[in-house]
Amino acid sequence: MSLKSTAPVVALFLVFASAQAQAQNESSAGKRGLSSFNPEIGIVADIVGRASEEEPADPFGEDEGIDRFSFREAQLVFGAFVDPFMRADFAFVFSDRGDPEIEEAYLSFLALPGRIRSRVGKFRSKIGKVNLKDLNALQFVNEPLVIQEYLGDEGMSLTGINASRIFGLGPFALELTGEFFEGGQDVLFSGVRGEPIYVGHLKGYVDFTPRSNFEIGLNYASGDRNIAADGDPVDLRSTNLVGVDLTYQWKRTSTLKVRLTGEGYRVDRDRRSGDPQAPDVDGGFLNADVRFAPRWSAGARYDRVEPLELDPATRHDDRAGYAVYATFHQSEFAWIRLQYQLTREPDGFRNDEVYLQFRAQIGVDRHGLQ
Repeated sequence: MSLKSTAPVVALFLVFASAQAQAQNESSAGKRGLSSFNPEIGIVADIVGRASEEEPADPFGEDEGIDRFSFREAQLVFGAFVDPFMRADFAFVFSDRGDPEIEEAYLSFLALPGRIRSRVGKFRSKIGKVNLKDLNALQFVNEPLVIQEYLGDEGMSLTGINASRIFGLGPFALELTGEFFEGGQDVLFSGVRGEPIYVGHLKGYVDFTPRSNFEIGLNYASGDRNIAADGDPVDLRSTNLVGVDLTYQWKRTSTLKVRLTGEGYRVDRDRRSGDPQAPDVDGGFLNADVRFAPRWSAGARYDRVEPLELDPATRHDDRAGYAVYATFHQSEFAWIRLQYQLTREPDGFRNDEVYLQFRAQIGVDRHGLQ
């Protein structure tokens, strides 16, 4: 399916949005409240259609059906307080793209000495803002290129333990978090369990006015990575990721909101032995999202990232992306999103993509639970 065949996709988006808008009114009678569960239970369905200029490398193998509708994930969530001091949360993911998996499963300790909170189990690392969210909870259909390149296609979720504390400093509310993971992230680090990964995160939040606020986060991750060059092992002493994330929100009314977000990262790879194939790289993204009507929002995103396999001889093999999207919010539990994205690859190839996303939620929202 090429872009020439995307007109029906756009028409389908408009038909769905128009039909649902006419079928519902603005009264509260059409809204449903969250049911009471013990434990709390939630299910999210995320279905995505994709049309692209990209051709599959093996049309009859694993790459068959690059352009198609996919049940990207069905997420099943359980959560409950074990007692006044501890909470347990679990998230399981089912997809037609792979085997079922445990996305997150952790215990939260809520009343440790010194007003410290801790989490142990498998959970998403507190690196930036996008990594903390599931694909179905993002403002756009897919993750920014820098997240895909440095943290993986679905972000970094590992087994470990963290500790965090909230405190005040003048007008700022600060949260300091330290994390220790057993390893297993094979994009940026070695991928070997038993080779630990350390993460630090400092978040600052301030209200500018009753209608606007600002948040900044400082991020750091460190771990070992062993690679091979021409058959000989190259021992990298450490791989360090440093970054910053920024969020500004302004709310005029419940139906007029502006949210500006951005994240930037740099990967610093120290080496015990010379390895010209592992230069330092960086990347980031900027996104603007506007809620301009009770059921409509739109946004735009710019991406740029230097691949981890960047050719040190050129230093210009970066990937760049431009995306625009519109979302019809059928309710707080369901939305339909149309997104166009242009990606410029290092070899000069320009890939045009159109996405159509359907998202529906039954029960509780996992991010609300957290």
